[in-house]
Amino acid sequence: ADADASQSATSPMAMSCAELQDAWGPYQAKTKEQWMDCVADIDTEYDPETKTLPGSCPDHFSTAMLNHNFDETGVVSFTSSIFATLHDDDTIEDMFDDVGKFDKGSGSIDGVYDTQDEDFGNLYSNNALSSDMALAMASAVVVAIAILVHTRSPFITLIGLVQIMLSFPLAFFVYSLVLGLEFFPFLNFLGMFVIFGLGADDVFVAMDKWKNARMDNPLASTEHIASIALPDAASAMFLTTITTAIAFFATAICPVAPIKMFAIFCGLLVLLDYVMNVLLVFPALCIYDRALEKHGDHVNCCVRCRLPSWCCRRSTDGGDDDDNNDENNRDDDANRNKRSSSSNTTDGDENSTLIRRILLKLFQVLHRGRWPLFVLSMASLGLTAGFASSLELPTSSDVRVLADDVEYEQNYIRRKELLFDQLERSEGSTAYVIWGVKADDTGDLDNPDKWSQLVLDDSFDPSSEAAQTYFLDFCSDLFEEDFATPISSNYTCSFKEFHEWLGDQASLSAASSSPSSVSATYAERCDGATGLPMASDKFHSCMSGWTHNE
Repeated sequence: ADADASQSATSPMAMSCAELQDAWGPYQAKTKEQWMDCVADIDTEYDPETKTLPGSCPDHFSTAMLNHNFDETGVVSFTSSIFATLHDDDTIEDMFDDVGKFDKGSGSIDGVYDTQDEDFGNLYSNNALSSDMALAMASAVVVAIAILVHTRSPFITLIGLVQIMLSFPLAFFVYSLVLGLEFFPFLNFLGMFVIFGLGADDVFVAMDKWKNARMDNPLASTEHIASIALPDAASAMFLTTITTAIAFFATAICPVAPIKMFAIFCGLLVLLDYVMNVLLVFPALCIYDRALEKHGDHVNCCVRCRLPSWCCRRSTDGGDDDDNNDENNRDDDANRNKRSSSSNTTDGDENSTLIRRILLKLFQVLHRGRWPLFVLSMASLGLTAGFASSLELPTSSDVRVLADDVEYEQNYIRRKELLFDQLERSEGSTAYVIWGVKADDTGDLDNPDKWSQLVLDDSFDPSSEAAQTYFLDFCSDLFEEDFATPISSNYTCSFKEFHEWLGDQASLSAASSSPSSVSATYAERCDGATGLPMASDKFHSCMSGWTHNE
C-alpha cells in the first residue's frame, strides 16, 4: 500500500493547476492553429447530411468545445461539458436541488448548468410561479389593512375580504360550467391581484357613500340611509365595473389562448365581485349602522382605542345614545334634519375621514404643480414614443420567460454561441409530405391541448395515369431543388419503390416458368403491370397488396 501511495504521488496525472498550465504551454499554439483551421473548414465544407467533420479537425474534436467564431477570434469564449445522468423526474429534481453546490468556477471562468431539455429552467419557472401566489396572499394583507384603516371596522373589513375571495370560485364556476371553457392557464391566477384591488375600491365607494349620507342625515333611520346611499353607490360602482369588465372582455379578441382565457376570467371576476359587493357589503353596512346606533362608540373599541374620537362617532345632539328614545324621534321633520346637517357641515374638515383629508392635501399639491406636471408628462410621452420606435423585432420564435441574468437562461444564451448549436440549426428540419389527407377544424381554438387533426380527403384519387406519373416523378423533381435533400443516402420514395417492384416482378414472371417465384400479390392483383403508370382499375388493389404484404 505504501508503494502504491508513493507511485500515485509521483504520477504524471497528479498535477496542480499551475503545473497543468505550464505543461500545456508547448502545445497551446499548435492546438489553437489546428482548431482555427478546423472551424474555418467546417464553415465551408461541413455537410449537414453526413455530419462528417473535415479532415483538418484533430482526433476527439467536438463542436461543443468552442464558440462558432473561434476561427476569427482565436479565443474560446464559450465551451460546454456534458455529464451523463439519468433522465427521470426524480434524478432531475435532485440535481436541481443541488445545483447551487455545483462548481461554477472563479475569476475568468463562469459556469452555468442545465439539462439538454432545459429541465432546470422549467423547474425554476414553476417554482417562481408558485411563489408568486404568496405575493397574492401578501396583497390580501395589504388590502385588509387599507380597508381597516379606511372603514375603521373589523366587521366591514372581514366582509369586504370575503366578498373579494368568493368572487374567484364563482368566476371559475361560470368560466368552467356555464361557458364550458376547459383550458385554465396559470396566468388566470394573476387575476387575484386584480380583484383584490378592484374589490377594495368597491368597498371604499360603498363605505364613503354611506358615511356621506349619514353625515347629511344624522338623525335618519338606517333604512332611510340605505335608500339614499346604496342606490348611489351601486350606480357609481356599476359604471366603473362595467367599463373595467368591457376592457378585459375586449382583450379576448386576442387569438393567443392563455391571454384570451385570462381576459375572460378577469372580466368575470370583476362582474361577480360587483354582485358579491351588493349582496354582502351593502347588508353589512346596514348591520354596522344598527350596531353603531345601539352601542355607540363602543362597537369598534378594539380599533378606535388609539384613534381620534371623531373617527366613527355619529355627530348628533345626544339622541343616539338614549336607548329609550321613541322610534319616531329618528324621523324628525325636514327642518330639524336641515339644522343638524348644517351643524355638521360647519365642522368641515374636522369631521372628514383620514383618507379624505390625505386626498385633499394631495390634490392641493398636484394643483399647485399642475403646469410642471403637464410639461413632465409631455416629455415622458416623447421619451416613451422614441423608445417604442427603437424596439427591435424578435429574431427567434422561441418564447423565453426568464430574465437574462438567471443562470438557466444564461445557459440557453451561451449554448446558442457554440459551434455545435450553429451547425445544428444549419441542418434544417425534417418535413413530411402526406397525400390523401386534408386539414380539418377538429381542435379547440381556446384549448392548446386539443389540436386539429388531419382527415382523409375523399376527393383524392391517385389511380389515374396522369396522377401516377406525377407521383412517380415527384421525389426526383423535389430533390433537384436546393432547399430539399433526402433524409438518408439510401432513401427511396414509395412510388419509386413500387415502380421498381412492379418491374422486378414483371421480369421474374417473364423469365421464370415457375409461378412460385412471382409474388402472389403481383399475380393476383397487378394484372402483369411492368411499372407505373399501370391500369387505373388495378392500381388501388395492386398498391394496397404491395403495401401490406411486401
